[in-house]
Amino acid sequence: MAYEPDTADVAEELLHNLRGRLGTDAVDYSEAPERIHGGFDTFIYGFSLRGAPPRFSGRLILRLYRPDTDPRQACFESTIQNVLSVAGYPSPPVLLVGRAGDGLGLPFVVMPRVPGRLMLDTLWGPTAIRMSTTLARAQTALHPLNVLVDGGRISGVIDWSERRLRLGDPAYDIGATVAILSHGRVNAPELLAGPIMLGRRCFVAAYLRAYGRERPIDRDRVRYYEALRCLVFLIEAGAMRQAAAGVIPPIFKRSAFGDARTARSVIRRLLTITGKELGIPGAG
Repeated sequence: MAYEPDTADVAEELLHNLRGRLGTDAVDYSEAPERIHGGFDTFIYGFSLRGAPPRFSGRLILRLYRPDTDPRQACFESTIQNVLSVAGYPSPPVLLVGRAGDGLGLPFVVMPRVPGRLMLDTLWGPTAIRMSTTLARAQTALHPLNVLVDGGRISGVIDWSERRLRLGDPAYDIGATVAILSHGRVNAPELLAGPIMLGRRCFVAAYLRAYGRERPIDRDRVRYYEALRCLVFLIEAGAMRQAAAGVIPPIFKRSAFGDARTARSVIRRLLTITGKELGIPGAG
């Protein structure tokens, strides 16, 4: 069973830590931490305070890093977010960074809660085509994917982990974006698989057209990086299967590529791009 912290324990230890770091016992919760589901590297909680300094006013987020995440990641991400925030980029500043030994048992960060929802969650709404243009324009400035939108505008960019942050060819991020938008499990009946894939293809096509209007792109390079990202998806899917079979230690993090239907979709796309048979058992 995947590890899940007890929310009451997290709330108690976080408040103790905040009182110590802020130097006052007057700090208390106006809204106690509540678990927000989602997050690949972290357990996420929303809360708010009273009696705290002004910069801790409003709704806040606690990101508690999972046990199998590099303990240095909290410090790395907070540095990147704060630099981008000072530079005027819509990335929420980190207000507090904690190590594993600071009371919560795991590294953590506290930051303002950004309004909105993940842009990827808007793929099936009436604003989908507009969101494809918004994403393309955001990426020509700086290549993010975990973009939050609120009222049709970008409200924040989150998740600056070390293993996702790179300096390199913009085509890499375009290819990765295409791969992520095209795959991943959708909780819908098998009957809707066809319409969902059609909707995804339309969104991806609109995104590529919008990006091309902002900056020229080399489609062959994009396809190369898309194939590379698909291969990463399959490695992740294979690791999940091995963990489920007890071949390797359990994996606590969720994966969108562990189910067979999604893996088959990724394999078909990789075959289309490369023209190579993969010879993966059970991939048919």
